[in-house]
Amino acid sequence: MLDSSFDEFGMKTVECFDATSLLGAPFSVFLHGSVEQKFDADGNVLETVVPDPDGLVKAVAMLRSLHSDKLTHDDLKFMRSAIEIKASALAKILGISPEHMSRLESGDKVLQPQTETVVRMFTFAKSVVATKSKEASVSDMIEDFASIFEGIAPCKPVGAPKLEFHLSLAPCADGASEDGLWDVDAPRVA
Repeated sequence: MLDSSFDEFGMKTVECFDATSLLGAPFSVFLHGSVEQKFDADGNVLETVVPDPDGLVKAVAMLRSLHSDKLTHDDLKFMRSAIEIKASALAKILGISPEHMSRLESGDKVLQPQTETVVRMFTFAKSVVATKSKEASVSDMIEDFASIFEGIAPCKPVGAPKLEFHLSLAPCADGASEDGLWDVDAPRVA
């Protein structure tokens, strides 16, 4: 007989799941009430189910683009990977050489403020298209995009306390269950 906290398929919803290593994020990512795990009779995890992992990665990249901490080289690599663009293509968009892009991602060089803003804007734009529901209006997306410029400067220095992002699945319009979109409108950021 299964514990009452398990559903009829032997799955249990995890209250708070640390998805940091799963995502390969250079900051902490916690998922609340969104991940399910299946256990064997000895209590070992057999399977972990994270809904919409691609949408999650893009939602986290969007959150990072909006956070005011200075982007590190690891943040830059994570964000570029999340929006599925090659380093050479991003270098072209930024107006820098592929070699310079490589130095930025290795940590040998630091993003200039103007270049960092373009990275944030591009990441946000690519992420918002992937994470917003089809019902989202263009004006809502433009409002979200405009919010990039609020609170970004001044940047906190590298070495400040580690970032934490907390996400959950967004409720459906009717308030019933989740609609499969990651809630990035009201995350808790430490």
